[in-house]
Amino acid sequence: MPTPRLSDVRRVAPAVIIVLAATLLVVGFGVSGASERSLSSQASAWRGLVGGARPPVTVGQRMLVVLKAPSLAARVAANGGLATQKQEHEWTRSAIAAQQQLLAELSVHGVQIRKEFSFARVLNGFSAPLDARAVAVLESQPEVAGV
Repeated sequence: MPTPRLSDVRRVAPAVIIVLAATLLVVGFGVSGASERSLSSQASAWRGLVGGARPPVTVGQRMLVVLKAPSLAARVAANGGLATQKQEHEWTRSAIAAQQQLLAELSVHGVQIRKEFSFARVLNGFSAPLDARAVAVLESQPEVAGV
């Protein structure tokens, strides 16, 4: 079987590349009669995490509590933007400990808070469903930056 000459390969290569590029464009974007594509969708079509239904949320019930204790990001910034892995773990544990301390103090006042999500890296805080009494007690705490 004769081997192809280099000049024949160089002549055919651009045509092969153009055909492959066109095929990828058609397969990647599809062929549609619509004059323009829309990347947005209706909010009613949105689904929850992993395709499940969105959880029902009463407006004004779930709130974010931000503490004055520094988050991991605040500590790293104060350290010149550098931190070891050990420091990051220690600072994250410190932020979470401040949250636990606040929740323990609130339970002494008779306010039971069921924390749903905890945040320690970008800001130090947590989200929880809160009633009006819990919000009032939280806002009076010196450790709380805001609700």
